[in-house]
Amino acid sequence: MPLYLSCADGALLRFVVRDPRFIGYGDDVKLRLRLLTPRDFIRRMAAAGELRILVPSEHWPGTGIVGADWQPGRSRGVEPAGDNCRALGPVHAHQDDAAGFVHARAGRFTGQQAISALLEGGGVMGKHVPVLALPDNGFPSATAARLFVTGPWPAGLQVRAAHLLFHAGLDQPQMGVERLYCEHFLSFRELAYYIHSLKQQGLAINGFYLTARDGALLGYEPRFDQAEYNLLATTGKWSGESGYTMFAPDPSHVLAELARTGRLRVLHTGEFWTLRGVLRVDLKLPGSPGGRPSRDEL
Repeated sequence: MPLYLSCADGALLRFVVRDPRFIGYGDDVKLRLRLLTPRDFIRRMAAAGELRILVPSEHWPGTGIVGADWQPGRSRGVEPAGDNCRALGPVHAHQDDAAGFVHARAGRFTGQQAISALLEGGGVMGKHVPVLALPDNGFPSATAARLFVTGPWPAGLQVRAAHLLFHAGLDQPQMGVERLYCEHFLSFRELAYYIHSLKQQGLAINGFYLTARDGALLGYEPRFDQAEYNLLATTGKWSGESGYTMFAPDPSHVLAELARTGRLRVLHTGEFWTLRGVLRVDLKLPGSPGGRPSRDEL
């Protein structure tokens, strides 16, 4: 039977013991008297079973298995090859609520990016379950390759949307106001991956969410029409050898076209995305002249 441990710094661990003899008589007394260090006791646990980090923290970085040479704050959990063990959040009635749960747990941006997936089950009422966010290093993401798969997931669940946390399009060579859009949204080519490429891989994608660096939560419902494919296509606009070309669209243009072709919403406001609601084609974007809309468009 697994033992789940909620740590004071926010980490969630799971321990499955294989050799119960790792606990010695009087260990609790030795720990109190500092004759046995917590580090050595945790190493014993790791050697005697499977100690796994489900939700990382400052002192428990990374997700995956803790090794028998663990060092506090320095050693990372390691994902075994082919492993697909993911911690899931609670069931929600709506996809927006599942994204809101992940968003609320994210806190403020401190330099670490992360990624989550939103799952959906069948039935008349439906059920939406978030995967607890996993640290990653932006785009392209090695974590995404393991997370966005057709299975195995709990029975009846499938991936329906990506939720990126604190990703940004800062690789785009923009200046001035356009640079603000780069910081508070992602590049067109990254968005293309999380809606078009994942759909082409056989996933039933119907949405996308971003926890922006200003604290806002944005949601996008794609149309999957030709205009959207043309907008987000990289041909002639970016290459691995030369990066972005002169034909790459400005971030503000991408946002305006997303509002026209799909449904782009601000679900929770932040310091940059200041008003909640649906972004419309004629709605001035933050940072532009007259950029504060006169009414909530939701």
